[in-house]
Amino acid sequence: MTRQKDRDMGMLGAWMRDGGRVQMGAVHPARPDLVPDVLLDWYEVQDSYRPKLGFDRATRNSKDFRISRQWMEENDLDDDIDAQLRAGRAEVVEKCVASLELQFRVAIQTEMRNRLAGASVFANGRSSGQHETDFRAACALLKPMLAAHGLLD
Repeated sequence: MTRQKDRDMGMLGAWMRDGGRVQMGAVHPARPDLVPDVLLDWYEVQDSYRPKLGFDRATRNSKDFRISRQWMEENDLDDDIDAQLRAGRAEVVEKCVASLELQFRVAIQTEMRNRLAGASVFANGRSSGQHETDFRAACALLKPMLAAHGLLD
């Protein structure tokens, strides 16, 4: 009877059957953990921030004023919008990370610096060997917070 149902559903039924077997009985195939990717985007935005020293060249009420965007190329406009979206997501992630305990924030910063470096170069001298467990625990704590803000599925 199950073979008949699989033939009726076609590729979707075969995929569900095989995916369930591969995932040891799970109905849905495993999704990768997206929290480190969201944290990496947040860290790149935070790392690119450089404070401006001295006085502003414009008054506070007109510093973001633009006459028009009509002469911008589409690519430039797309890049501008993408940067604004990344900055907005980074603010939300910053609030979530700031609500964690210090050991978890340090573990996140250390892991993100290592990921950008491409090797395990940076370490926390205060916690010996607990960096990976603290990072996994921080990701587990952040997952429901980020999902509540709509940054994760």
